[in-house]
Amino acid sequence: MAILKLLLKKYSKVSLCSILFGVLFCVASCSDSSNDTEKPKIALELPKSSDTIQLSVQSQIPIVFTATDNDELHEVKVTLKNSKGDELYSNVKDVDAAEYHFQQNYVPTGITVATQFILKIEASDHHDNETELEINFFVIP
Repeated sequence: MAILKLLLKKYSKVSLCSILFGVLFCVASCSDSSNDTEKPKIALELPKSSDTIQLSVQSQIPIVFTATDNDELHEVKVTLKNSKGDELYSNVKDVDAAEYHFQQNYVPTGITVATQFILKIEASDHHDNETELEINFFVIP
């Protein structure tokens, strides 16, 4: 209490309030969450691993998933490749949220025989925790 009285004599109330607010702001914003070691999670809805999508019935490949993190996601990347490794589709999203829902349809072209596709989803958070999910599925004409 004596320190507070001394500070009030030396500084105006407005200056003292500004100093206290600054200290409180620094303490609140400098909280240590750097010990976050929990990786983001990816819940894939579609397509499922080893699915066979028949283009004569369904002309598009639905890609649907939700990525979550215990703190906050940083980036989510989606890549679709054929079995030769050719990149057919790519999407990178800077998320900055605890949850991210992705829903996109890809329309394949030139499919004349059963073709294997590789879907890779990568998610990272602001503490460099990363996770990835990779599945194979097939597309037939």
